[in-house]
Amino acid sequence: MIENKPIIVPLALFIFISIVVIIAIILIYKYFNKRLSLKVAIEVLKNNDKEMDRSLLELLVKEKPKLNFDLRVGILCIVIAFVFFILGFSLDSDEYRSVQLSLYGVGLFPGLIGLTLLCFHFLKIKNT
Repeated sequence: MIENKPIIVPLALFIFISIVVIIAIILIYKYFNKRLSLKVAIEVLKNNDKEMDRSLLELLVKEKPKLNFDLRVGILCIVIAFVFFILGFSLDSDEYRSVQLSLYGVGLFPGLIGLTLLCFHFLKIKNT
């Protein structure tokens, strides 16, 4: 039987590093895109000889509210927890009882985070 253990660590490390690099590229792209749009807006205002008062600059810099962020991330966390519970449920024999309980425990963490985010979403809707 061929051993696959020596390749697991480099493969996991490669996957983790590639995910981090992809997220960094996305964040850098968003930063430079917003910076460019603000620069173009200020140039247009300068070229039109309009006064730049404080309220106009605050309107340009103001972040758009992300209303559904809690809802989307909460549902995603609950789906991830559900996947762990299904994986644990699929291990039905007594030999894998400790692995099954471990998968339930790992699934509990994103599940509770998802429920908390959903509560935040619905409480925010009621308060506004």
